[in-house]
Amino acid sequence: MIDYIEINKNVYVIPDDIEELKNENLNILNLKDGKIFMIVLEGTDAVGKTSVINSLPDYKLLDRDKNIYRLFDFNVSLVDRVNKLKKYLKSNRVYVIFLINNDKDELERRIQLREVVDEYDKYAYLYNLLYVETYLYMKQKKLLGNRLFMVDCTGLSLEEETCKVKEIIDNILQLMKGRK
Repeated sequence: MIDYIEINKNVYVIPDDIEELKNENLNILNLKDGKIFMIVLEGTDAVGKTSVINSLPDYKLLDRDKNIYRLFDFNVSLVDRVNKLKKYLKSNRVYVIFLINNDKDELERRIQLREVVDEYDKYAYLYNLLYVETYLYMKQKKLLGNRLFMVDCTGLSLEEETCKVKEIIDNILQLMKGRK
């Protein structure tokens, strides 16, 4: 079982090998030592974030982070988006997994199943492309820093999508164990 703590409405993972932290009253100072961290699923509407989170309840994943998703706007240039995301990843104990789906018809089908469709939903595929563009640019420039990952959910079942996300999370947990 994975332990968590909630601070300022954010859920942080406490790795199993850090017994001394589990037994103390944790505060915001503990975030600075790199032992506690968040895992966030990001992506456009209808990509499957909520479904994956519901499929992995033991992991307490965050469904989007306002500091990240507000960068994925048509008014924010790629360079600005990358610079702000890079700074956010570097200055916070956060790992981000972008979920993308390049099947425009599938995204639109999922959106039409919703009871309420807002303005953002109507452009889900275009927002999806912003996530893809950002990830590929950061990968090309070697800016991922083992903090940003992407899962291409195109054509995958929920089980396959969940399995890929779980594999990334397990790798993150292994990485954290190695940082003792």
